[in-house]
Amino acid sequence: MNKQSHYSNKLLSHRLRSFSEIEHTPSALKAACLSGIHYLEIDCRVSKDGNIFIYHNPNSGNDINGKFSFSKTKSSVIEKSCFANGEKILTLDKALEIFADLRSDDQILCIDIKDYGFEKRYLKEVRYYGLENNISFISWIPQTLIQLHKIGSKAPLIFSHWNIIIFKKVGKLISEIIKNKIFRFSYYVILGNQTFMKPLKFYSHGYQYGYICQEIPDKIAHILLNTRGGVCIPLSMINNQVIEYFTKKKLRLWVFNTKGTEQFLKYASVKDIEVVFCDNAAKVYSDIT
Repeated sequence: MNKQSHYSNKLLSHRLRSFSEIEHTPSALKAACLSGIHYLEIDCRVSKDGNIFIYHNPNSGNDINGKFSFSKTKSSVIEKSCFANGEKILTLDKALEIFADLRSDDQILCIDIKDYGFEKRYLKEVRYYGLENNISFISWIPQTLIQLHKIGSKAPLIFSHWNIIIFKKVGKLISEIIKNKIFRFSYYVILGNQTFMKPLKFYSHGYQYGYICQEIPDKIAHILLNTRGGVCIPLSMINNQVIEYFTKKKLRLWVFNTKGTEQFLKYASVKDIEVVFCDNAAKVYSDIT
């Protein structure tokens, strides 16, 4: 066995990439479940009529036959579309059914929630399959994590954000300027660090979110700690100061996205980094085990 195999428990398959030519397909999920990789990650989008589908962007791309926005399209239309390889677009319900049937005992499905306001639906579906102990919920939307905690989710909650400690005084200035602001350009919605209690109004469904801060608000940190959760931040924003900050907060640190084995091992070998997203998890797992 490879001497680096003990890092395999930190490996996360980002969007199920490397298990199919197209991410998030049913065949990719089935292969990932059978792979032995500890963490699998899927992204979720909600249709106009409130059904949950597995897809990253708010709008369909070249990997799908048909152009539509999930938030503006009824599920009956989405269900008639398919990926370019002919596979159907997964619903969350179907993805959970596959995971429940094929997963290994210690495997964790990380559900990245991209739209706000559907938290009860997520928790209901996870509980229907008895998977709450094999799930982590991830979101860039602090309101979503607060709501999941409020309705009693027992799954770890992971808060994705852009942490700008690395930019020092400039980062502090930026954080202060936008702290109470929610602003939109194109389909992106940017959230300042004090907006976590503000209603999202027209920006709750159908967008790509980014939350910016230097320090996690105490309310969010408490919820993450209470659920055995943590934070997820980009590799470009990782330095010793950031690692030390989250270690002192006792928050689990997840980082994204590595591309191959060498880069994965660079971050997996850091003691205080618990999970490393990888776009080529199938090969990395083969290389290190």
